[in-house]
Amino acid sequence: MELSRRIQQAETGTVSGDVLPRVVTDLCHKIRRDLQLRIDAGNWGQFQVRRSIGTPQELVVLNGIGLPDRGGWQRSRILIMMKEVGPLG
Repeated sequence: MELSRRIQQAETGTVSGDVLPRVVTDLCHKIRRDLQLRIDAGNWGQFQVRRSIGTPQELVVLNGIGLPDRGGWQRSRILIMMKEVGPLG
């Protein structure tokens, strides 16, 4: 939660305690679209999408994993991991 708040502060200059940073929600939307395409094509393998945000001195890597389920989108899962690579804030 703390890392999420610091990313949001860097993005917008403000912090809302229960809102994810836009870069995280954008990554979720991309993975959701990719999940639907894979499910429609019968591709059941998990996949990863990575994003780096910030500067080299304040770098955070987002690693999103899509886990398609044969039961469809509603049973599929998205996992987002955030890793601080450089000092942030």
